[in-house]
Amino acid sequence: MVSNKIYIKTIAKTIKSKFVRFLVNALIVMMAIAIAAALGMLPFSFKDSFVKNFTNYTSPDIILKCTNEKGFSKEDEEKVKGINNVNQIYSFFSIDLLNDGKYERLYFMDIYGNDIASPKLVSGRMPKNYNEIIINKNVDETVNYKIGDKIVFSDYLFDLNQKNKEFTIVGVVDNPLYSTMHPERANVKDKEEYVDSIFYINLDTVPKMITDRLPKTDMYVTMKEKSNYMTSEYENESYAFAESIKNAFPGSVLVRDNKDNIPMNSVLILTLGENTGYGLFYNYNKKINVIAIIFPIIFIVVCGLVVYLIVTRLIADERQMIACYYSLGGSKRRIIIKYLAFSMISTLIGVIAGYFLGLKLVPLVFYKSYNSVYDMNGVPLAYFSPMGLSMSIVMLLVSFFVTFISLNIALKETPASQMLAKAPKAGKKIWLEHIVFIWNRLSFSLKSSMRNIFRNKKNLILTTLSVIGSIILVFIGFGLNDAANSMTNVPMYKNLAGNMGTLSTVVVLFGLVMSVLVIYALASMNIDERVREIAVLKVLGYHDNESALYACRELFLITLVAALIGLPIAILVTYGIFSTLQFAKLSAINWYSYILSYVIVVSSSIISSLMLYPKIKKIDFNISLKSVE
Repeated sequence: MVSNKIYIKTIAKTIKSKFVRFLVNALIVMMAIAIAAALGMLPFSFKDSFVKNFTNYTSPDIILKCTNEKGFSKEDEEKVKGINNVNQIYSFFSIDLLNDGKYERLYFMDIYGNDIASPKLVSGRMPKNYNEIIINKNVDETVNYKIGDKIVFSDYLFDLNQKNKEFTIVGVVDNPLYSTMHPERANVKDKEEYVDSIFYINLDTVPKMITDRLPKTDMYVTMKEKSNYMTSEYENESYAFAESIKNAFPGSVLVRDNKDNIPMNSVLILTLGENTGYGLFYNYNKKINVIAIIFPIIFIVVCGLVVYLIVTRLIADERQMIACYYSLGGSKRRIIIKYLAFSMISTLIGVIAGYFLGLKLVPLVFYKSYNSVYDMNGVPLAYFSPMGLSMSIVMLLVSFFVTFISLNIALKETPASQMLAKAPKAGKKIWLEHIVFIWNRLSFSLKSSMRNIFRNKKNLILTTLSVIGSIILVFIGFGLNDAANSMTNVPMYKNLAGNMGTLSTVVVLFGLVMSVLVIYALASMNIDERVREIAVLKVLGYHDNESALYACRELFLITLVAALIGLPIAILVTYGIFSTLQFAKLSAINWYSYILSYVIVVSSSIISSLMLYPKIKKIDFNISLKSVE
């Protein structure tokens, strides 16, 4: 009976002797879990960070806009106050003015006496006189005018005696309703124009003769009881609340339901979902949620294939060792535990490293692109990712069951048969040999490679599936990037280009690295399996580069064909993602992305071969003289 101390040493020795496979498995699992943890965490932690814009201020749940010249009356205000679940209301005047060829939005607000979406000072000071004004900052902390700049508005609205009224900018403010770099659409009938800058005039400083002429065009309304922002519960509550307001104003219009058919002289009802920043982030976050579900599935499949390849090859290499364990009285349970330890420790290291890498490092990569579009309130730090944890558990279970099933199949053999080297599969004609006009034109080495490819069907299938998984990832990455860039002339999506660009870069790099690691692992195991064969080639006079080409040619040929098979599948998967996200069409993908996806995956085969050249060079041709024990 093998002692526990010796038993543990054999496990450590196996890990040490097969460390490259151990490490490759851990790295692939780490990358898969890192991406799964990051994508699973991004929609939640980044949402919480963005939502602070609305929770740190008293944000309106409903915005009413009156399109007639009279504006909201006192009776209208009382009518809204009487609606169930109303907490606060605030009415004021706003206008979008064409000034020097640009639309400027002006709010006439009681800056100190109003709590709902009141501008908060960032720099400078609040206006004290009627000739002073404050400007809303952009998300990137810039402003179109500096403190101290003068701005002239050409309209009798500000001064009954002269058309031009000059204001001095004395402060820069922030407002939760403007939390994205996306341009704000101007309130102009039958024209698609955008606001250049947003200004606030303190209503307390405006002369009474001016304020008496200003109708109350806008009304902010908040709810007493409501769920958290950016949840389906809140969306349903705010929509029902908007419906109750609509019933109080006959002829009013819910903008959510009538975006393209807004009549004049009516009351427009907008929920927070129609706010540019809130709506853009909410829709984008839902798309990331879908991606966070789709990608990990591909990762798990590829990782499962890698674990299966590594374990089956390890068991094949240690057939005689397993027989010795049996002969020394070792139990089947102990043998299974040894190889489970190899795969599970490797997978566990990858899972732990990948989980924390995904939580800490990957969000920093995405934060810059998010913050360039939205006001994110600092880097969100998360300590838990439901998707990352779920994928970690699934990955450990996959590793366990793949190893357990492979071992049970291998252990069906008797110790006596395991002591013998496994006989190579018998050579037989392949289908290509029946196509005589092609077969006769192939070189001897190429014919040998083709026979070897089809002789080991398991490696052929698993390698093909791994390459297909890699090209799917690479093509999806390019597709997302091209689709986002194609929308730069569409106002609602133009700011998605940077975010999707970052995501696509991560996915493409992951696909490339995974492809290199998978093919490297396959090629390395292929060389281990054929050491004697390569040694014989060296005895026959093959140089190192010729031996390397012979050993790696099969994987290269499989990769060439598998990538061709995988490209149409990748196109179908991308089409499914685009349809689910309602994001873009395949026509948005550039023609060179198809070529690049194929070339990148095929190149991974070349990179892997170059990495293995030193290993082939070290093979001693004297091995060919040794007999099979």
